[in-house]
Amino acid sequence: MSRLPPQCGLVAAAVGCRSALRNLILTLVSIGGLVGNTSGCGDVNGGSAAFPGTVTYESPGGEYAFNLLEPPWRQVITTAEVTFVVPPKIVTLLPDEEGALYSLHIYRQNTDAASALQAEMQTHASAEQSKGPSTVASGTGSTGVEMSWKESASVYHRDAYINMGAGVSYRLHFSAAVPVGDDNMISQMIGSFRKGGQ
Repeated sequence: MSRLPPQCGLVAAAVGCRSALRNLILTLVSIGGLVGNTSGCGDVNGGSAAFPGTVTYESPGGEYAFNLLEPPWRQVITTAEVTFVVPPKIVTLLPDEEGALYSLHIYRQNTDAASALQAEMQTHASAEQSKGPSTVASGTGSTGVEMSWKESASVYHRDAYINMGAGVSYRLHFSAAVPVGDDNMISQMIGSFRKGGQ
């Protein structure tokens, strides 16, 4: 009786199609690497111990930079401010904030981080606040303060104010439909926020 050749199915993959499976995995990894490198937002930061697999975004004027995972984060094209979102579908051609899972607005503040946070806290009822204020520091030397709060049953916010020099800070205003006070993805983005060119 002749022996049947192994089939390239799920069961046979373990016994006879290891090289085909390996080639498929290598192809997918290569495609993933090409997609990550064509984002146009910065270089892939895979060698960084703190933020592996992220890209570095640097503001057009070079004032600041930070690391983010792209996708799912995508920049929204606006003329007034810098905004990033996590759209409900990764394959969104022109993302906007409508239905976004997360959003990030970045604002320049003409004051230090602590003063900017204190001014913002005055606009919130104490019942809204859920965490903070607390200090923030990054491995790049940037320091600041942050807080998070619940605006409604389905809107949560987290603000980080990062010092960038004498009398200048940046506000990173995150919003989401889920609590973001302890969100590690957002913590990494805040922790990587720094002066441009570093």
